Amino acid sequence: LKSSMSSIANTICISGLGGIGKSALARKYAFTYKTSYDGNIIWINAGTVDSIRASFIRLAKYIKIQVDEKQSNQDLAARVYDNFKHQASLFIFDNLEEKSNFKEFQYKIVDPDHSVPQTLITSRRSDLIPIPENQLSLGLFSVEESVQLIQKQLKNAPTEHAEKLAAKLQRFPLALQQAIAYISDKYGNYEEGIQNYLKEFSKYEAILLNDERFKDDHDYSFTTFTTWTVTLEHIKEDIGGHPAINIINTLSYLNPDQTSTKFLSGIFEWEIIPSLWILEKFSMITSQKGKVSIHRLVQSVIRLSLVSETECNILDAIVTAIKSQFDKNEYNDITRE
Repeated sequence: LKSSMSSIANTICISGLGGIGKSALARKYAFTYKTSYDGNIIWINAGTVDSIRASFIRLAKYIKIQVDEKQSNQDLAARVYDNFKHQASLFIFDNLEEKSNFKEFQYKIVDPDHSVPQTLITSRRSDLIPIPENQLSLGLFSVEESVQLIQKQLKNAPTEHAEKLAAKLQRFPLALQQAIAYISDKYGNYEEGIQNYLKEFSKYEAILLNDERFKDDHDYSFTTFTTWTVTLEHIKEDIGGHPAINIINTLSYLNPDQTSTKFLSGIFEWEIIPSLWILEKFSMITSQKGKVSIHRLVQSVIRLSLVSETECNILDAIVTAIKSQFDKNEYNDITRE
């Protein structure tokens, strides 16, 4: 990725299945090489044209650019890019789905003497940019990569057992990380821990195998759902586990990228931080500086598990919280447009 970003091309796309590690790779690259971009790393939630616009508006306000709500997307983007014309910068368009959405905000050269921002895209699609050499496709881990990940986090785990765990989870990065977090928390002896986890996984796998929801499983949602089910049952046994489950069920209907903990607190009547800690411990979420993120594939498999009554209760609570924040003029904490 570093080699590609160092070439004359200013747009690179990381593509692959949901849960394969595209966003994680982009974050790691940005953190590692931020000084190469004068510290100007801009993360754009690119799921929809509205979310892209919202990201540019937030950035414009942060860098003190006057924003006209009626301004076109092209004009808005041009004004933002102009702010970085004498600096290096990296714009990361995360989870881009439509090429037409990107074109509305794509950098256009105005003056050849100005610094050209580099663009990094993450997407499940592999047809967003015209130059194949600028496409970096991520696949499943190899057996060796899977074993390396497992043994790095589960010290002294036997290679044979690590290989069995990798095979059972189809070498799928998101599922592997959840399983590792579970084994690390529940078992002190990782040799027995992997064996016991595989037994638990197989039990739930057999129950879910004929589930119609996974009849056409092309994105490893069955594997993810099964690992999530194993973890969920364990979380229920934890002190504070049920509040944690309520929170992650709610998160499955919110913006996956950086939901405000202040907004979440407005939904629940209890202190949410202990519950967030439980969820983060099991790699169900990540949190930083008052913001919570959850993987989109995890959101999908959670929603699959909810009955309609629970779903309605969750959505009612979210709507009530949004209305409350509007009444208090706390618009910035609302996580969905």
